[in-house]
Amino acid sequence: MKIPFSILSITEKALTKSMDVHTMERIAKSIIPHYDLHKIMGFSESMPIPNKDAASQIVHDFSESKYFFKLVCALMEAQEYGIMGRRYPIAHLHEIVTEIINLGFIFDKNNHIFIENANTRKTQHWGVLEENEEYIITLLRMDIAANTQLVRKYTPPLIAHTYQNIQTIVTSAVEQRNGRIWNWEGDGCIAAFILGNKNMTAVFAAIEILHELFLFNELVSKLPEAVNARIAIDTGYCAYKHSSEELKKTELVKKIMEIESHYTPINAITISNTIYASLHPDIAKLFILTRKSATPYYTHTVKWEDI
Repeated sequence: MKIPFSILSITEKALTKSMDVHTMERIAKSIIPHYDLHKIMGFSESMPIPNKDAASQIVHDFSESKYFFKLVCALMEAQEYGIMGRRYPIAHLHEIVTEIINLGFIFDKNNHIFIENANTRKTQHWGVLEENEEYIITLLRMDIAANTQLVRKYTPPLIAHTYQNIQTIVTSAVEQRNGRIWNWEGDGCIAAFILGNKNMTAVFAAIEILHELFLFNELVSKLPEAVNARIAIDTGYCAYKHSSEELKKTELVKKIMEIESHYTPINAITISNTIYASLHPDIAKLFILTRKSATPYYTHTVKWEDI
């Protein structure tokens, strides 16, 4: 997105008033390692660059390279934690953050990044994930069991209506926890979580989905039989792709598909050992070890008496 001139102007003033050129360049290089201010501006290494000119160049470059929010986060860290043991009071920082919030973003303290405010805008990349960049992401894979048989037995309008209701259940459980649906196909989806305690959040979403699906089958569904589902959850590094088809080729997505299809019973949630180890004990005790191997998995099966 294009950063408004008013924010760029305030940020330029903040840099000019708060630090020398050497510190500005140190911050810039912490984000873009090969950033060379002297070379960009045509100054020799021995020639000093005026503070205002340096600040103007850095703000311009970062606004053009999509790293502007990272620059602001770096200024916030310089004020709160310091650089090389020294804290820098950043002039106009409150104004800058306020203007960014007014654009429809919020600051996620756990990850120290600005993300889009879901009440204002909602994209699958939270407004911050960059193409081909690696992130630690928690994925949830949900699949409708026996989809082929259901499609063959019932009319297309009835199946479409049923699946639309299920899609609403899943989307609500994911998005109210600031997750995003990355891919939705006829019989299932992949959802992603990157914020806060993302592993616990994904598990809560999965439990809600299965509980709501039970209630849907009992009280709402017009199908004469229950619709069942399988859910798998795993976490790890994933290179983000804007394309859903390219996302399917990533190792983490391939793994979550395998866990769901090979190791998850009907109406159950299967989680990896990494997810299990990160859960609160009261939640972890819901899961039973179901695969003893170098890569153990844990499963929680939802029954009507649990609802």
